[in-house]
Amino acid sequence: MANSMGNWPERFEDILSSYLSDQYRSEALDSDIPLATLGIDSMAVVGLMIELETEFEFSFPEEFVNPQTFYTPGSLWSVVSRYASTGPDRSESEWPFHDHL
Repeated sequence: MANSMGNWPERFEDILSSYLSDQYRSEALDSDIPLATLGIDSMAVVGLMIELETEFEFSFPEEFVNPQTFYTPGSLWSVVSRYASTGPDRSESEWPFHDHL
């Protein structure tokens, strides 16, 4: 794989890796490789989305449930990190839905 490895927490990579084809599970994830190339199909995306929402305590906004979000590990992490309650760029008090979790 290429050298553009992602800057995300290990738990994100662990979850994502569990959905990859066996041949890619032991490799570090390239942030720019299409998830479809790694063996993630539309059915796997549903499970991945639910698992990420549970682990990172958020819900994907409807406008981000699209092929662009789930195109690469990097595009997926950009949305997860932006909306997750444990995201690096927001405190819990800035989350309007945090009290509803």
